Amino acid sequence: MESRHKSQGIRFTVSADQSTYTLKSVEAVMTDLVLAVIIVGIVMLVLPCSIIPTFMAMLLLGFSLNLMRLIAMFLVVGILVDNSIVVLENIYRQYLQNGKQ
Repeated sequence: MESRHKSQGIRFTVSADQSTYTLKSVEAVMTDLVLAVIIVGIVMLVLPCSIIPTFMAMLLLGFSLNLMRLIAMFLVVGILVDNSIVVLENIYRQYLQNGKQ
């Protein structure tokens, strides 16, 4: 641009460069997205890894699987799955808000 208007004596200077901030923000979003996927994967691995040892410990310690313990375990599993769904929905929402589809 400056070379085109050199005969008129016009000079151009950048007063504010927001591109570096925008690029850093995009990199941070991508990093957070990767971390979120890793964390959700870990949560999905923790579920069977926590239920199986729980049943083994109950067997070794002589605990019975009564109704209260069964309800508590179902409640914990439901909370874990519900939280995982919320995390996945928030990841998807953030992904769409940043212009990706």
